[in-house]
Amino acid sequence: MRRTAAILATSAVAATGLGIAGASAAHADFDIEREKTKRCSGSAFAQLSLEKEFGRIDVDYDIENATPGRSWNVRIKHNGRTVLRTSRIADNEGELDVMQQVNDRRGKDRFIARAKGPNGEVCRVKLSI
Repeated sequence: MRRTAAILATSAVAATGLGIAGASAAHADFDIEREKTKRCSGSAFAQLSLEKEFGRIDVDYDIENATPGRSWNVRIKHNGRTVLRTSRIADNEGELDVMQQVNDRRGKDRFIARAKGPNGEVCRVKLSI
């Protein structure tokens, strides 16, 4: 009887340990970040940042050193499909920021962020995660 109880207790502890480890592995979500900065065709710089977490990707596209108060047309593509098309005005410091959240697709996710500013200045950054 004692031997049977000891075997059952050992099995229960082992099963519980596996259950906890399995649950941790099943619910583990890895936070992955990528970032790339490029010079635009004029004096501005563009930075594209991607953060993958919980089945979503946060996309952050920043333009710096732009002409303050001027409008920029911005487009973000995810795997060839436009996910955002908007216009933004550079603030007093010559910065503008565009954020978008998209679903994480199976496989590699490819992004192209493009902004066209005054006088035809173009910023384009490609990044995959």
